[in-house]
Amino acid sequence: MSIGAKIRNSETLLRGLTWAIARYLKFCFSTTRWHKEGLDEMHATLSSGQPVIIVCWHQRLIFAPVSWDHSKGRACTLRAISHSGRVSGGVQERLGLISIPMQDGASNLNASRKIARMMKEGISLGITADGPEGPPQELKTAVLEWARLTRAPIFMFSFSVKKFSNWDTWDKMVFPKPFNQGVLLFRKWEGVVPRKPNPTEMEELRKRLEGDLDALTEQSDQKRDALS
Repeated sequence: MSIGAKIRNSETLLRGLTWAIARYLKFCFSTTRWHKEGLDEMHATLSSGQPVIIVCWHQRLIFAPVSWDHSKGRACTLRAISHSGRVSGGVQERLGLISIPMQDGASNLNASRKIARMMKEGISLGITADGPEGPPQELKTAVLEWARLTRAPIFMFSFSVKKFSNWDTWDKMVFPKPFNQGVLLFRKWEGVVPRKPNPTEMEELRKRLEGDLDALTEQSDQKRDALS
């Protein structure tokens, strides 16, 4: 049996893997000298009792959970029911987030109701714009639907570090190294999602958010390159 199959079939190995990844990410985050932007505006929103929706590209997901300040409020995330989704969800839970499994189809109704209730209670939502399986950097409308339903503001997120590798995954995920320099960017999205957008409006909003998230990601790389 392969190592991957053993992990898929063993909750003990899965717990060990998620523990190791979470510890590594905390270590990398704490040994990185960060330039941060946009946190004050987001924290002010959270302090008012308003939950937020955090959106990023799947490629830049890995530092989003560890950058969340739990003193400002709780947050939940969505994950796939696949093996990689279980690993991702396990890591996020070890980092203090609430991970909710989602799958295609009507079976998500109960999970969606649960998320809506949590957001009414002030719990924020983290979502990857192109996840869980891509295509890379092609924004899906899920984040806009959640903004429409909950009226929560969207904050875009990206990070970039000087020392990293790209995993051999569909999104070429950025995997950071310790003792690093990096940039964390949060930016409030200025788009407004109507309560009942027509298909044309939704597509225009989708393209706008996709472009704005691309621009923020590119900006994080540019600011990283400018670090001394």
